[in-house]
Amino acid sequence: MRLAHGNVSQAARLLGINRTTLYNRMESFAKEQNVS
Repeated sequence: MRLAHGNVSQAARLLGINRTTLYNRMESFAKEQNVS
């Protein structure tokens, strides 16, 4: 996200994944961080 300056669409493009997939992965990561 830093490389894309917070732009989710651009970050997904850089990673070679769908924007929705990136949103889902970020949501999953956030949930994991809150569990600890």
